[in-house]
Amino acid sequence: MGSYSRQLRHHIKNFSMYNNTIQISILNMNKKLTLFCCLLAIVLPVMGFAQTDSDYSNLLQFLKGDGAFEKWFMEVFTTLDTKVQDNANEDALVGKAIGGLGALMYLGYMGWQMAAGDREWEIMPMLKPILIGFTLIY
Repeated sequence: MGSYSRQLRHHIKNFSMYNNTIQISILNMNKKLTLFCCLLAIVLPVMGFAQTDSDYSNLLQFLKGDGAFEKWFMEVFTTLDTKVQDNANEDALVGKAIGGLGALMYLGYMGWQMAAGDREWEIMPMLKPILIGFTLIY
């Protein structure tokens, strides 16, 4: 029994050492890969500029763009902005009409109840729809 446990401890110790060796080699490989990627990120742009001729102004103009996209972008989105504003004003007018009609119908319903005697004559409950109507008109 003692030799079996001794052998088991020996195997566990060897496995642990082997596992540590693998982890260390993976860490070293990760460090090397990270260093390689960093160097590549630094060297590639330099190599890209090394392939140009002596006329750097053309390269700079190419990198900045000639403004074609910016012109198109401004034309499209300026017209889109004016269309959206026009549609928003029309939609707001429809919303005001619906709200005003609803306030008027509520006032008519409350007035009908008061005239029929189902409700006491009161001014306070009618002020809220009147104020909403005035707000929508303004």
